[in-house]
Amino acid sequence: MKRYPFRLLGLVLLAGLLAVVLRTLIRSGAFKTVKNYRDKVKVIPVPTPPGIEDLDYDPETGTLFLSSHDRRDRNSTGAIYALDADGNHLRNLTEHLALSEFRPHGISFLNLNGNKYLFVISHRNTKNVVLKFRFLNDSLRLENSFSSTDFSSPNDLLAVGENAFFVTNDHGAVDGWKKTAADYLQLPVGNVVYYDGTRSDIALDKITYPNGIALFNDRLYIASTLGSRIGVYKPVTSYYRLEKEKTLKVPDAPDNLMVYGNRIYFAAHPKLLAFAAHARDAGKISPSSVYYLENDQPHLVFMDTGRQLSGSSTALPVADSSGNIRLYIGSVFESRILKLE
Repeated sequence: MKRYPFRLLGLVLLAGLLAVVLRTLIRSGAFKTVKNYRDKVKVIPVPTPPGIEDLDYDPETGTLFLSSHDRRDRNSTGAIYALDADGNHLRNLTEHLALSEFRPHGISFLNLNGNKYLFVISHRNTKNVVLKFRFLNDSLRLENSFSSTDFSSPNDLLAVGENAFFVTNDHGAVDGWKKTAADYLQLPVGNVVYYDGTRSDIALDKITYPNGIALFNDRLYIASTLGSRIGVYKPVTSYYRLEKEKTLKVPDAPDNLMVYGNRIYFAAHPKLLAFAAHARDAGKISPSSVYYLENDQPHLVFMDTGRQLSGSSTALPVADSSGNIRLYIGSVFESRILKLE
């Protein structure tokens, strides 16, 4: 008779564990059905170096910037590439700089009064840095390097001034097995940091895997990948503290965010566990999807089972000479991007 309370406690703990596992499976899209979908578009594969995780664009020159790194070989050197808007010519913009431990991740292009800059997150062996390049005469020149202990696990960034930017840390200072546990339990351990050119400060704390970040209508939109949500925040003080205004639920796990007109485009991961398997093994595919937000409502543009592109991370909208939108879709590991016309 005395054993019954312990048995009951064991059953309660087992039920709680099963509930956590079931919640993780549901939120990761394990039971989701993925079908190929193209919204009246033509899909053109464009061969590239591996791991075009992020893209950005200079509309004046028609230059697309591609952030490339072979993330399955973490000690390899990456590069920033330029692609003309027709997708016919690819060139390495950082090869001549001979940068050591250059492993680019998120990038952000800024045209400030005619001065053009490309900010790039780079993961080094002992610390993470943000590099500031000047884009001039169709070439990149390194102007500055910013580092801070607050750049703990930088994923994406948003340039807002000559030396000022926001950075999303997808895991904050959590590392090792705690990082894996935080992912599977979907714990809010990430944060957003603001750097003003001299010092950094945490502008927003305790977010579940903050990823893409974009400025739209004087609000910051921040993707929470593991939460399948996009948070909308407003600055509330001169120190760039951010206050949540609302949360937008989206169908898939959002990655990078790109603003075009009155829309915010984002690539997403329909099945996060499939993406985790794809990260470990290139032979395993992971579905991809692209949406845009209009009036804060998500609209599906593209979905693929992973055969054409696995692990989509960025959807960059670019207008052609006729005003039609082309979408360039990058991914975390693949050696190609997709152009949607």
